[in-house]
Amino acid sequence: TTPIFWMEGGSAPAGDAHLGQAFARLLTKWLGPLGLVVVESYEFRILSTKLVQRELNEFPRHSALIRDAGQALKSAGYPVELDEAKDAPHLFITTQGIRAKLEPAGADGASFIERSPAFAARGLQPATHERNLLLLMAETKPEAFSCSAALRPVLQDLAIPVAAAVLGPGEIAY
Repeated sequence: TTPIFWMEGGSAPAGDAHLGQAFARLLTKWLGPLGLVVVESYEFRILSTKLVQRELNEFPRHSALIRDAGQALKSAGYPVELDEAKDAPHLFITTQGIRAKLEPAGADGASFIERSPAFAARGLQPATHERNLLLLMAETKPEAFSCSAALRPVLQDLAIPVAAAVLGPGEIAY
């Protein structure tokens, strides 16, 4: 079988230069002749429609599951790296050139507001999105969404079944 190296963190469309792309090129140059295929996560966002829709509809349950798992880890003496202090989708949305976390705008979860310090730094206002429009956007523009750390392995496994993972210190912490 062909080994595949999944590059995470790239949010730029193909053709835009960034550090992840430079690393992918270097890996391809060194290990490509041995059969390694390097892909960047944003190339698989088109496959994420159903995953994004499910997360938008079921995030409170997913947050509760993560909290429960964190409590079990803490009880066993391990540090908890994924903070689930509040229920929110494990997604980011890219609008106005900013990758922002989606957080519920109200208790009912019918709308979500973008959260990122980049809005204030650029003199922009974050938008509020109705859930039904985000569900439609997941179908028509799935590349606008990216998964947070909690959901990323699910997308990876949907795109390419994972037999093993090589993680850096930041990713391995959670």
